[in-house]
Amino acid sequence: MRFGTSFFNKTLIRTDVRRYWPVLFAYTAVWMSLPLTQWTDAQFNELNAAAQTQFFAGNTIYEMMPVAIGTAVVFGCIMAMAMFSYLTNSRCVGLMHSLPVRRTTHFVSHVASALGMFVVANVFVALLTLLVQVLTGTAAPLDVLVWLAVVTMLDFIFFSLAVVCCMFTGWLLAVPVLYGVCNCIVWVTQMLLQSLGGVFYFGYVTAPPSDAVVWCTPVMNLAGKINSWFYRSPEGAIPSAQLEKLYADTLLPRCLGSEAWQTLGIYTAAAVVLLVISWALYRRRASESAADPVAFRWAKPAFRYGIALLGGLALGLGLYSILSVHSRGLQLPLLLLCLVIMGGMTYFAAAMMIDKSFKVFRHGWKGAVAVGVVLVAVCLVTKMDPTGVTNRIPAQEDVESVSLSASMDHYISSDQTCTDPEVIAAVLECHKAILTYGERADYSHNWFGVYIHYNLKNGTTMHRTYQLGEEQIRNAPELKDALEQTLNQEEIRRARMTGRTQPLTQGDHLWGGYVEIYEKDVHKTLTAEEATAFYEALERDIRNGVGKVAIGAAQPMAKDLGIALTTDERDIDINNLPADATEALGVLEEILKSQNVTHEDLVDVPDEEFVD
Repeated sequence: MRFGTSFFNKTLIRTDVRRYWPVLFAYTAVWMSLPLTQWTDAQFNELNAAAQTQFFAGNTIYEMMPVAIGTAVVFGCIMAMAMFSYLTNSRCVGLMHSLPVRRTTHFVSHVASALGMFVVANVFVALLTLLVQVLTGTAAPLDVLVWLAVVTMLDFIFFSLAVVCCMFTGWLLAVPVLYGVCNCIVWVTQMLLQSLGGVFYFGYVTAPPSDAVVWCTPVMNLAGKINSWFYRSPEGAIPSAQLEKLYADTLLPRCLGSEAWQTLGIYTAAAVVLLVISWALYRRRASESAADPVAFRWAKPAFRYGIALLGGLALGLGLYSILSVHSRGLQLPLLLLCLVIMGGMTYFAAAMMIDKSFKVFRHGWKGAVAVGVVLVAVCLVTKMDPTGVTNRIPAQEDVESVSLSASMDHYISSDQTCTDPEVIAAVLECHKAILTYGERADYSHNWFGVYIHYNLKNGTTMHRTYQLGEEQIRNAPELKDALEQTLNQEEIRRARMTGRTQPLTQGDHLWGGYVEIYEKDVHKTLTAEEATAFYEALERDIRNGVGKVAIGAAQPMAKDLGIALTTDERDIDINNLPADATEALGVLEEILKSQNVTHEDLVDVPDEEFVD
């Protein structure tokens, strides 16, 4: 008599399909939006050329890629919860595991049922979309095939992650919570540590997530890669930034870049590993853990201390921000007390949940003390600044571009990106002066805000935000001179007034514009000659040093004017026009002479004293 071992059980698969077909129906109903969108786009598309219609049909598919990520995240979790819901019910898991079916067969059959339903739904939607395209004469089979591959891989990736979460808990409602935590735990941890650094480090602001953090956050990474705009050209995939330069007059179809495919491939391989881990966990999971929040005893300390440390840090920082909102400077004892209190509370809360008992204080106080010690140690080490975050200034040769903006009550400078080496050197010297002579200002008094953003040549960025007290700047001539020298650079003055760091090139023409004087209700449309005359006069003023500021002294400004100039590239909005821009104001006065506008209607002279 022959005996065989099967990894699939047809009865289990048929039972899963009969029981959980509503999930399949809901998933398919969501994706029915794809063929419906293709049909409506084809009906209202007025372009008749075949190449153009295929171009728009394919682009519609790529524009719906964000839906693919959303459906994969949501339905991946729902499908995993459905397939392994019996693990959270003592009677159901006892019945299932009493059947003459091996654990491996159980696992493989449920996984095959879920993935099979995803694939069937995706193939059905793909065929229906292709049929709609054929009927409307907009067939784009390559794009449909790309959609089918991307959606199937995304479903597999997030379903595998959800299956791992199902193996670790015996509570059905805990699965989506654990699933959400796994998707963003690394990013949340980085944000919390950066928030703690912002408490101690002068000028430090939250930085964008690093590449390692992005890779450990699948939703963020996949959304960034899949939603990037690439176009299919004879030379291959090109990013949207290069499209206008290479193919200005050509309609190109959308496509996925090679980096997106590489990312999908890496996550798919990782999903296979997750399924193998899930299978190993399932084989060793005790049936009696059905009602336990954590299914494995060895995992309970990790859950207990992980929840306590992250929860204590987050809630401790939140409590400190509330209690210290009206205090001056850093209140280190208060911060440590908040972290210890909230860390202890979250530890006992996690212990009560995991142990399913309120009697955790007698034997749990040691763990609460350990959590408090760790949080205090993290806080003190962060305060010591072992990596030198506070005094970090990039070298000039490492800076590709820099943007700087400053504000103090009535005065605001633009934050346009500057690439001039002289401007970069001035910003770096200003940054050094701020670290040498500045200190954190009290928000309840007058303060001068300086915001610096470096784009480094290695592809990373660096942000700093400083609030300097007005009295600090007045008492530190070196700091005042460095700020003024930086803010009075030609590129920064031009950016402050025109929103551009560089003047118009010869190929970028002025086509006109408009001027509004709000107080007199004056409106005038500018001709190309008038707009050109005004802009050239303003450029002469800028080159002659107009618009320089002196910190602590009033700067005479023009009245509230609305001026916009239309160019080939983009409109130029004239803001913060100073009163000493005599040539530009003279041209403007001449243009508006027919509407009885005088110099007094354009210039508003403020008080001589600085306005507190």
